[in-house]
Amino acid sequence: MHFQAGTVIQDHRSERRWQVVGPLEQLPNLKRWAVRDQAPGMERDIQLLTLDYSELPTRDRDFAIQHLRDDLMRVARILGEGGYNFLPEPIDLITFDNQHDPMEAELRSTEIGLVLAQTSGKKLLPLRTDRDGRINVANLRQLIVPTLKTMRLLHNRKVVMQAVARTQVTINPVTQLPYFKGIQTLMFMGDFNGFNPNRAGLLPSRVFAAPECFDSNGRLTPATDIYAAGKLAMQLLLDQDYVRHFTPQNPCPSDVQTLINALGLPEPWPRFLAMCLQPDPRQRFQNTFEAEQFLLPRDTQEAINKTFWTYRENSQLPEAMLLIWGERLTAKNQMFNYRKLYEDLALNYNLKPRLFFQTHRQGSVSDNPFFVMLQNQYGLEVIPLDGTQDPIGVLNHALDPHLANTRHLILVGGADEAGVQCLLQHPNAADWRIHWIRGAGNWNPSLAVERVTDAAKYIRDK
Repeated sequence: MHFQAGTVIQDHRSERRWQVVGPLEQLPNLKRWAVRDQAPGMERDIQLLTLDYSELPTRDRDFAIQHLRDDLMRVARILGEGGYNFLPEPIDLITFDNQHDPMEAELRSTEIGLVLAQTSGKKLLPLRTDRDGRINVANLRQLIVPTLKTMRLLHNRKVVMQAVARTQVTINPVTQLPYFKGIQTLMFMGDFNGFNPNRAGLLPSRVFAAPECFDSNGRLTPATDIYAAGKLAMQLLLDQDYVRHFTPQNPCPSDVQTLINALGLPEPWPRFLAMCLQPDPRQRFQNTFEAEQFLLPRDTQEAINKTFWTYRENSQLPEAMLLIWGERLTAKNQMFNYRKLYEDLALNYNLKPRLFFQTHRQGSVSDNPFFVMLQNQYGLEVIPLDGTQDPIGVLNHALDPHLANTRHLILVGGADEAGVQCLLQHPNAADWRIHWIRGAGNWNPSLAVERVTDAAKYIRDK
């Protein structure tokens, strides 16, 4: 989209409120403009984001344009629902005719722009050094800890930033806290289903983002922003040398540990940065709270680490129903590794509800140590089948309270089990994104399952 200076945008509400002052910044597939509010009594200069289609390929161009508009609408929705004082404040979402770019007539009349109010602030400066030449890590802490706290507020809404470029961060002159201008990469965790290189979008820069942002099987979680926070710290520490070590061709260098060690930082910063910049998201801090805890004094950390392991729900992640059909999952002298299952799943989902079905013909649930363990340690709701009940009826009765809110389903069970087959043929199944951890059996559903994992991954000998 292109505007001449002085253009007054005629939006579909016929307000003619926004006059273009001139361009401010060119970003990938996006432009930032200075605009003047023409509303009587307002007369303020603020900013406008519009999409830029100049780099789009001619093939499937109209589809790409719609994808970009969907991305900008998502950013507008995130800003509008949040009320965040560390992100730009949305003022108006306008729709107008695009007379500049080639596209179909249906698209031409639905061009969008997002009007924003930005907070002024100080640019991030290189970290000062002490008299002995060592980096003053107190200044590093003053930025990284508030950044982690800020990210947590987004994660509580199941939103990730994906990338934080130093040039897109300022310090609020009143609160002295970081303010983030780089909003185009805001994403709901559950909306990301792996990177598609053939899809246009408001993508993060590889040099500031985690590897999973560009992985076809990747998932976005709070750990994604942990990586971005680590890269922000490295931008401050390396200053202009950052772009020499983190390049578009090698955005996640394998020798990052050597780079960290060469900085000569005091503990715990070398270990902290190493944990943030692990290429495998399972090896990083899983949320900002863990990262903040790591920066606490050592005795406080040790007290926290002694806590007995139990599964704790993480409301920052998209919710997924976990249903385990426990019949014949394992053979004699085998056991199912529930903790490994949880540790894998908990990287991407908040497991809620958690249902466990298994035949139990003698005694109550409370008298069975195995069921007590599933309840206490893993928070599973144990639904025993006593052999006289219709298992499908019991399954449907247990599902009914959760059907309206279920979007992600993680199903653990053998292919020949009646409950598994019933679930994969459920009337709601087409609306679910299903990850099937498949046990033994030959039956195959007609429904397309998004992801299948062999249950043998979680089975080991006693």
